[in-house]
Amino acid sequence: MKILDDNEYAGFKPGAALNPVVAMSEYEYLMTVPDAITKNIEKWMAVVGNKIVAVGDSPKEVLAKARALHPGVEPFIARFPKEKAMLL
Repeated sequence: MKILDDNEYAGFKPGAALNPVVAMSEYEYLMTVPDAITKNIEKWMAVVGNKIVAVGDSPKEVLAKARALHPGVEPFIARFPKEKAMLL
């Protein structure tokens, strides 16, 4: 985990008053939402902060959707196959 400042998290506006927050990583967030993983087995998911922002059949499609929704933020992309997880 890391402490985020105003410019590091897409949910906060630069210059807004913000107390230091210890935030979980996108991977850690995904581990807290097993229903979302189960629902999207064999799909690609994009996560920004603590929110799944795009789901689809290809990593290119999901990455494009996530970047369109959150310009300037690099989303976390993951796919959960039936047998084992593959995280990027």
